[in-house]
Amino acid sequence: LIRKHPSVGANIIKPLGFMEREYFIIRHHHERMDGKGYPDGLVSDDLDILTKILIVVDSYDAMTSKRNYRRNMSMEEAVEELGNCAGTQFDSRCVEAFREALIGFDAIGDAFSQEYLDNFAIEQEKEKK
Repeated sequence: LIRKHPSVGANIIKPLGFMEREYFIIRHHHERMDGKGYPDGLVSDDLDILTKILIVVDSYDAMTSKRNYRRNMSMEEAVEELGNCAGTQFDSRCVEAFREALIGFDAIGDAFSQEYLDNFAIEQEKEKK
């Protein structure tokens, strides 16, 4: 059942007729660069860049999400695993770009979080007065 979800998802949008690229991306987001993925066993040269990006992002999400059958990985553990599998399971360039994006995102997230907390504290003080 799990191995069928890429095909099922792609077939849901297929009748729309105008989402051909999206159909391909959805159908192949569990392929691997070495051809050992599913549903079609495609290799790197058969996949477009958006599919390769989604493969990395979806895998990161799966690794960092808590599942009933395993604990979630930390961001650092997941990024290390992506790096370990770059070139076989994942496109190396996409892994590196994702890693760089996470570094920037983490810095933005930290700044936003601190700004939010500071503003929240100010608002709380105003309400007390």
